[in-house]
Amino acid sequence: MVVSCAISWMVSALTATRGMQSLLLAADGDPKKLVDVIKQKKDLDAVEVAKWIRQADQIMMLLLMQEMRDLPTEGLPGVPPDPEEVPASQKSPLEILEELIAEAEKVNVSERMLLLNLARALYADESGSTEASQNLRQSSAMEPPVRFANEFYADVLLESGQDDHSEALKHYRREAEFFDDALYACQQAVKIMVVNKNREGLKEIADDPRYRNNLSAHSRMEMAAILRDWTELARAVFRFDHERSSPGRFLLSLFAGTIWLIIVGQFAGFGRRRLILYGAALILGILSASATLYAVVIQQNIRGFTQEGDLWHQLTYCIAGIGLREETIKLLFFVPLIPFLRRRQDIEVLVVAGFVGLGFAVQENVGYYLGESFSPWPRFFTANFFHLAVTGILGLALVQFVRWPRTRWEELLATFIAVVVVHGLYDAFLMIPELMVEYSFFALLILALIAYRFFDQAEHLAHPGRGRTLSPLGVFVLGAALLGGVVMISSCWGLPFRFALIGFLSKGLSIFPVIFIFINRFRDA
Repeated sequence: MVVSCAISWMVSALTATRGMQSLLLAADGDPKKLVDVIKQKKDLDAVEVAKWIRQADQIMMLLLMQEMRDLPTEGLPGVPPDPEEVPASQKSPLEILEELIAEAEKVNVSERMLLLNLARALYADESGSTEASQNLRQSSAMEPPVRFANEFYADVLLESGQDDHSEALKHYRREAEFFDDALYACQQAVKIMVVNKNREGLKEIADDPRYRNNLSAHSRMEMAAILRDWTELARAVFRFDHERSSPGRFLLSLFAGTIWLIIVGQFAGFGRRRLILYGAALILGILSASATLYAVVIQQNIRGFTQEGDLWHQLTYCIAGIGLREETIKLLFFVPLIPFLRRRQDIEVLVVAGFVGLGFAVQENVGYYLGESFSPWPRFFTANFFHLAVTGILGLALVQFVRWPRTRWEELLATFIAVVVVHGLYDAFLMIPELMVEYSFFALLILALIAYRFFDQAEHLAHPGRGRTLSPLGVFVLGAALLGGVVMISSCWGLPFRFALIGFLSKGLSIFPVIFIFINRFRDA
């Protein structure tokens, strides 16, 4: 870990000026300093400058959330300026954007005027905003169309909060019709039609290459759900998994899963045939995560079964939605392995079924790694093991039912219901606001009970007197330390070292009770 910190510091020193998060942190909460940092990126083109303009209010709010002093509030939605608290030397969001537009070397004169009008329409006072909006409206009516004119005017119309956004949709579609590189306009048009369930509009663009080639996999999933195109939905789901993944994130997730594979695999052994079964189980588990995403889209976008609602509805969603959906699909993907396990020992069944759950976690974690740089660290101790354990327990009950259907069906039913409920409650204590603040410790209790239940069963089913080649505690501690080092180094890419170190330590402290559970369980193994 000491070596990892040294490498992390060097990585941070070389890359800490890249990316928006890095720019915000490098500014130390000072908007004026933020401008100076942004000026280092003079090679921004009009598309990139427009991205900064559209999220300027979010950037300023993030700076405010850092609780730094002397921050400007002028121009922020719903926050009136206070001359006594805001120093005159500080710049408003609009002034920051105007400097950014002026410094962008790849922006031509026409684009510069349009960008200025967009910034003023969104962040200037009422008179300035109205004048800028009228300028954009006049530019959008020009023939032939001017690049960005319709797109920026549609942004302003969308910000105005029309009921159905029909006028904004018209201008986004006009931009996409005349300019092949209008990726943002295509995406915004689809978003509006998806929100308004505009099936006719979506049918018109479904086969249009200008949209089909520019849409993200997520937008394709939403379109396919509304159009009830199940084949396209499947393709979009697999493409979505591919888009949000990367070799680095997948290898990191696979490495975390491999540590658990070594720990748990020792209970059954690592013979050649077993290794083939382990590999097949991991692959099936990875595929089950994509199938689960397919089911999520159907449940939420088509059936309307979402987490929104009161406490009891959210609790029902966690159990009858998340728990039931994930455990059913993982079990279905375990079924192809049953013919190879019917005559094998129970410990092998438990481990192979568990590795289907582990494969599910490996694929699922890749998506979580996008949102939080440090998530591989806590999810190694929680999600990886949780999916492995509950799927292993349920898979063993299913194989025993296949062997003795007349006497084991009640046990299978009871195990399935228990696993679904436990899974749902575990997620509920981590997801539902009314529960996660005061009762999140129940999630820790559930994880501890699952850990003891799974490893007690594994110890009971393992060959008596068979020693393990590697210490489970040793693999766990050294593997976790190595994973922590890798996470620390990767998190420092484009991030000041002090922020990465604080974030990593905070995650480590929050997950320490979970680490203690496994150390306590492994120390006598």
